[in-house]
Amino acid sequence: MIFGAGVDILDLKRIEGVLSEGDPFVRKTFTETERKTAPESDAARREYFATRFAAKEAVFKSLKADSNAARLSDIEIATGDNGEPVCTLKGELKKCAESNGIVSVELSISKEDKYVIAFAVSTSR
Repeated sequence: MIFGAGVDILDLKRIEGVLSEGDPFVRKTFTETERKTAPESDAARREYFATRFAAKEAVFKSLKADSNAARLSDIEIATGDNGEPVCTLKGELKKCAESNGIVSVELSISKEDKYVIAFAVSTSR
């Protein structure tokens, strides 16, 4: 059963200045694993962080979570074996999802020219 859906669109320009691992936004928003697996070239890094940020926002919306009780770093976006985005929940968001009976979060991410868009659907028992 669908519990919630979320979508987010982001202009790549918003991420241009956010490329270093030491940036406060990067450290606050992305998990250690996400920061370590980010590409080295500026263009690839910008797209990497932009797609993951949009995905985190979409996932957060699909969970209908209290924005005061959770952080975006409680959502980790990885790349699966076939290139698909894979979402893992941690901390308070994982507890929130479990308490709402959420069993999975499906995610789709697309990029076109200067925009990225992410769509998430959370499903419950």
